[in-house]
Amino acid sequence: MTQRNFLKSGLAAAALILAASASQAAPTVLDFSELQNIGNKKVSSIQDGGYTLSNNCAGNACFKGGKDSLRSDVGGSWTTLKKDDGKVFDLLSIQLDDVYNGFWGPAYSDYKIDFTFKYASGKEGKKTVFLDQTFGFQTFNLNETYLRSASWMSTAYLRFDNIQTSPIPEPTTLALLPLALGGAFLASRRRKSAGK
Repeated sequence: MTQRNFLKSGLAAAALILAASASQAAPTVLDFSELQNIGNKKVSSIQDGGYTLSNNCAGNACFKGGKDSLRSDVGGSWTTLKKDDGKVFDLLSIQLDDVYNGFWGPAYSDYKIDFTFKYASGKEGKKTVFLDQTFGFQTFNLNETYLRSASWMSTAYLRFDNIQTSPIPEPTTLALLPLALGGAFLASRRRKSAGK
């Protein structure tokens, strides 16, 4: 194999590694389209796109499916999002809506949603968002990275949909790129010095 061909092979290997890591990091949108299969039935947890949503509502069936969204039917409870495999992820955005939007008065509506984020580093973060008090979903760009879990709570019933997440590429996959390039460089130097 000539030095030029070997270098081409090394660069091709590096390109494949980059492509593999990029495909792992493609965003996932949890749109709950499978909920159409459960109708109005209440469930205690939902799995979608490699993620699990659960609720701390003391064993009750907390979630109610709709045509295209998930509804937390226990006000004051926390909904938690985690990856099924326990790996780290980014939470890019979420669509939220108060189920009643003041329809039955302020006792049933709350326009404040509190988020708690647990990071891979072991630290926690908090963020609060506010709904605009009009009917329909609002999109909140959270852009939280390197999470082990994300939780949110509203004292009212809350609908959510189109949760956009992104898995973090494995460090070992990314570590292979410099190794492939370094190996190609060393091999080309050896061939060069052997040819002298």
